[in-house]
Amino acid sequence: MTLIERTDEMNSLIGELCSTTGGDGRVVLVSGPTAVGKTELVQAFARAAGERGAVLLSATATRGHRDRPLGLVAQLMRQAEPHSAQLRQLTENAVLTATLHMHGADDAHHVRPAVLHGLWTELATLARARPIVVVVDDLQYADVPSLTTLLFLARRASTGRVMLVFTLSADADPGRSALRGELLRLPHCRRLRLAPLSRAGLAALLGEVSAVREPPAVAAEAHALTGGNPLLARGLLVDNRRLGAEAGPGLVVGDGFTRAVVSCLHRTDGIVRRVGQGVALLGDDGDPALVADLLDVHPVLVDEAMTALRAAGLLGPGGFRHPRARAAVLETLDPDDLVNLHARAAVLRHRQGGPPLAVARHLVAAGHPSAGWTIGVLTDGAEQALAQGELDLALSCLRLADDQCSDARQRAAIRTTLAAIEWRIDPGTASRHLPDLVDALRQGLISGRHEAIVIEFLLWSGQIDTARAALTRLVERPGPPTGEAAVTIAALRPWLGHAFPELGQLLESRQPRSAALRPPRVLADPTLHGVDALAGAAPRGDDVARSEQLLAKCDPDELTLGTIVTSLAALMYADELEKAGSWCDRLLRALDGRRAPMWQALLTAMRAGIVGRQGDLRESQRQARDALKLLPAASWGVALAIPIATLILTAVGLGNLEDAAACLGVAMPPGLFQTSFGLTYLHARGRYHLAARDFPAALADFERCGEMLRRWDRDQPAVLPWRSDAALALLALDRPERARELLREQLDLLAPGQHRARGLTLRVLAGTVAPAERPALLHDALTHFEACSDRLNLALVFADISRTQELLGARPQAEAAARQAQLWARECGAEASVRRLLPATVRVDVTEEALPTVPDEWVTDLSDAERRVAGLAASGHTNREIADQLFVTISTVEQHLTRVYRKLNVRRRTDLPWELQTEGGRRG
Repeated sequence: MTLIERTDEMNSLIGELCSTTGGDGRVVLVSGPTAVGKTELVQAFARAAGERGAVLLSATATRGHRDRPLGLVAQLMRQAEPHSAQLRQLTENAVLTATLHMHGADDAHHVRPAVLHGLWTELATLARARPIVVVVDDLQYADVPSLTTLLFLARRASTGRVMLVFTLSADADPGRSALRGELLRLPHCRRLRLAPLSRAGLAALLGEVSAVREPPAVAAEAHALTGGNPLLARGLLVDNRRLGAEAGPGLVVGDGFTRAVVSCLHRTDGIVRRVGQGVALLGDDGDPALVADLLDVHPVLVDEAMTALRAAGLLGPGGFRHPRARAAVLETLDPDDLVNLHARAAVLRHRQGGPPLAVARHLVAAGHPSAGWTIGVLTDGAEQALAQGELDLALSCLRLADDQCSDARQRAAIRTTLAAIEWRIDPGTASRHLPDLVDALRQGLISGRHEAIVIEFLLWSGQIDTARAALTRLVERPGPPTGEAAVTIAALRPWLGHAFPELGQLLESRQPRSAALRPPRVLADPTLHGVDALAGAAPRGDDVARSEQLLAKCDPDELTLGTIVTSLAALMYADELEKAGSWCDRLLRALDGRRAPMWQALLTAMRAGIVGRQGDLRESQRQARDALKLLPAASWGVALAIPIATLILTAVGLGNLEDAAACLGVAMPPGLFQTSFGLTYLHARGRYHLAARDFPAALADFERCGEMLRRWDRDQPAVLPWRSDAALALLALDRPERARELLREQLDLLAPGQHRARGLTLRVLAGTVAPAERPALLHDALTHFEACSDRLNLALVFADISRTQELLGARPQAEAAARQAQLWARECGAEASVRRLLPATVRVDVTEEALPTVPDEWVTDLSDAERRVAGLAASGHTNREIADQLFVTISTVEQHLTRVYRKLNVRRRTDLPWELQTEGGRRG
């Protein structure tokens, strides 16, 4: 092995050998931190001494030598047998005598003077022919008789051609430190102190890694991880040497490094190793005084041990230099010892007033707290762990608290919180708590937010009747709702108002309309009272702003999901699909790194529905499938209807009726049709029946949608324009009068700005009038679908226009409309279903050249600001994302896009030329 940064020390040893060869024997003590390279140095020197003709006697002391009198000396002298049989005989006699006296009255540490003089005389005689080099590694582990013998030889080395080289660790126990002092008092003894490797030395050692990455960066990172310890650095080399050009930006810390850490720790003396284990167990709380209390060791010894651990590179300024190092050291503890130390650490940290989470970590690791104070610490620790995203630790805290808690009310609260955390991971797992929680609810042991959470669990799992009973008990409590009851009602109202309208009506009479009558706790939380205006069905003028304000304040959790879903639905009902999608994306980004599959799945499913409304069927289908991958179907509860309905609608739009039928074969949870999710599913099923030409079944589904909406007082086209779907079925059944009646009702119910619902109504209404009257209605429908960027319905309307123009004998106009229909269909993936709607006599092949183009000279008319905005829009960014990137308001973005559309003579962002995408990354 090549020595690095040890040239001066090697030259010093060679120089001492030269002095010994000349008759002036020497003693060299090589010291330094654990694993700093002492062994490698003396081994390299031993080889060099042998090459120079010296007789080499070498031995390595181990902890086992301490129990074998003269075991180390015997190891040395056996190597001298080829040169002197007398040395072996003297050693064997001395070992036998020492062994016989081990358990006797005589001091077994005593070595008879005659033996010592005999050994020296024989060595000195032997050295006249060839110099003798005695190398002893790890002298701190030698037995006392061997130490006595070696010290005797060291005192006389200067009178003969004998050189003694010892290595001694800097963390040797006090008894061995005294030996070091004895040696250093000898005038012919020299001490070589080995220091850790510098950054340059580490760069040389890690040359294989430095060859593919910047050596200074590699060396700096290696020094931060190892403190210059060569053993630890070689462990890093093992982990990184095979990566080559595939290596990432940082050093890999793997099994090689952790094995080196354990090896380094085992080379330290007992007290040092024990302190290292204590520091590892306490983690960030590794204060020396606390370590001393934990291990019941004198603080001075702890300070010395920590100094040795820092010198060895195991500890840095803040404890262990890498989490894997700390974990590796913890694994060296006996399991029982580990449990007992954690239990003791929990008590000590609690007495010091440590943070609940720090104490809770130790309680969880100990696994068997018994003191009364532990329950509060565990629940507080769970709350802190949850805030930091440590779900597993939070669950462990609550499970342990649940096992230890004897108070029924407190245990119910603990179990509710435990179920809530499990619910965000997998509602199916959390459902096992429901029977106990329902019992606690009936006994009045759960209130406030916890009561709301349990009722939400019941609703999610489709146990509508049990939830209704709980709500009935809640609303029948005497007097106006105050305190915890008011919090329960306020927390439930958004979720019930949107997803369970019939049950939501139970709360209406119990929700104070005046802010002055609401409890301060409700008023203080905008997610509890700000959603009131959105809980109804029909969007109002200020709902978009209110929805966005609420979404900005909501961090997804068990009690804000109702507000989030309601606010997103309000944006969708208002045809603000781009905003709804942008908020979905923002909320999903907020969940990055958080273990919350349920939240991610629900938001992804809603995002899929939004994209589907915009007409991007393939993307909508992909996102709906992604949502189902995030959460097993059995865990979705009644919300399973959201992704399944989207998959049915996208399959119908894509013309894949077999896929749609397969989705309809998925078993739905009980109670579904008492929810708005069931309404969504029923509507999607009706669309499938319509596409499959089962018109009676389609009409039955759509009329049932209408019945549900009327019963819930939600019959607004913005929520679900069921009448236009039912009219399609009626027209197919040759019942045009009833179809027109429904369409007129829908037009009367529409509010200004409800573009999608109005476009749907006008499109179907066109099918009820004479061909000559249809173009005006269809072109009006186009205007509304363009306003809400509904690409699928644009394709369908153009197909209707093509059929109408063919009926009117206007073949060129029919072909032009067919071309537009196919262009839009290709954008949203609905080529197959749209092609079936085109007249049989009109067939237009749409090639890439047929796509909308913009002359180059028109693009040059754009200002720099307009080009940047247009470039980002062409790249697929939403208006909000463009505003964030360019540090302008959304209104400014909208104004720029309006001017861009006018200058380029295009109608929407999808018509923007692809060349503009390169402009999106430029900043002015």
